[in-house]
Amino acid sequence: MIGADTIQFGSTTVPRPRKRLGTRCIPGGVMTSGRWKQDPTSWRTVPRPIGWKKITEAIKARDGQRCVWIENGQRCPTTTGLEVDHIGDPHDDSHENLRTLCGPHHGSKTGRDARAVQLARRAGPPQRPHPGLL
Repeated sequence: MIGADTIQFGSTTVPRPRKRLGTRCIPGGVMTSGRWKQDPTSWRTVPRPIGWKKITEAIKARDGQRCVWIENGQRCPTTTGLEVDHIGDPHDDSHENLRTLCGPHHGSKTGRDARAVQLARRAGPPQRPHPGLL
C-alpha cells in the first residue's frame, strides 16, 4: 500500500526520505549550505524578492503567456510550464532583466550558465609570468 510515508518505484515500495531541515528558516525558503531552498526541487543562490508571484505574472503577461526563446529564427510555441528567467544578473529583478521561458529552454540556459561558471572556476585566476623570466 502506498501512503504519505512511501514512494512507489515500479513494483517496489520504499520509505519516503525525510526532509532535511535547513540551518535558518526564512519566509518562502530555507537557507542550507549557503543556498536558498525554495521548494523540494529548487536551489537558489539568492532569495526571491517580496512579491515574486506578481512579478512573474506581469512578465508572463508582457510576453504573451508564451516562451520567448528564438531558435532558427522561430519563436518557441510553448504556452504551458512557463517559468521566469533572469537574462543576466540573478540579483536584478527588474522587468528588463526577466523573460518567460518554457521549462526545457530555461533548463538548457541555466545549465549553460552553470557550466560556464564551473569552467571559469577550474581555470582559476589568469597566470602571470614568473618574475625571474621577465
